Amino acid sequence: MFKAENFVRVGFVKKVFGYKGAVIISLEKETTFDCINVSEPVFLKLHGTLVPFFVSDIHGDGINPVVYFENITSKEQAKPFIHVECYMPASFFENAEIPYNHPEMLLGFLMKDETSGMTGEIINYLDNSNNPLFEVRFETGDVLLPCHEDMIQEIDIQNKTITAAYPEGLIDRTSD
Repeated sequence: MFKAENFVRVGFVKKVFGYKGAVIISLEKETTFDCINVSEPVFLKLHGTLVPFFVSDIHGDGINPVVYFENITSKEQAKPFIHVECYMPASFFENAEIPYNHPEMLLGFLMKDETSGMTGEIINYLDNSNNPLFEVRFETGDVLLPCHEDMIQEIDIQNKTITAAYPEGLIDRTSD
């Protein structure tokens, strides 16, 4: 069985394409397209389990590629995959500049703030053009924090952790 902590969510199956079992995958970022290779698996989250599907062909580029999986040859076989989340091994991204080019791929990572000493899980990424934010769930509640490289000290893709140093007072240690 594959452990979810070793994978990064890259998108979801948007819809079936044509009648030969192809699907359109809606990727989180356009540059993720470069990580999808023929003969390499894309992992689909089916009933809470990551299941590998090998890519036999891929067309297009950008954020909505058309993907053909091995052994999926009809529209009927592909339909159950609609809206299913797609994952790639975190190791595919170890040498990539994901932290700042793909912050939405950090969902599910644990963030430790060195200033407050608190640790929480990144549960959302808000792509506000002037002020992108992480929504982090601490035990005291959810907090919106700037997604800015000056505050992020280290990103450990393998262990899915982020070490940050936010200004004092930005994260409240007490619950409301």
